[in-house]
Amino acid sequence: MKIRFLRNMDLDMDKTNLNEVWPKYINRYDVYEVDKIESLDTRFVNLVLDNRDVLLEVPITSFECLKR
Repeated sequence: MKIRFLRNMDLDMDKTNLNEVWPKYINRYDVYEVDKIESLDTRFVNLVLDNRDVLLEVPITSFECLKR
């Protein structure tokens, strides 16, 4: 599915192929292809991207789904 971010954000990205966590700056209206959304609690999710990298602790209100 595709998601679009609704605001600028500083997040952490787990680079699974390198076993490292890198800082990632997300711009408003950036579109990402997401493979899976992992719920952490009622406010945050992890977004598993199509390349298997993971955006960590993303607020639910910071993005919208474009299509599944």
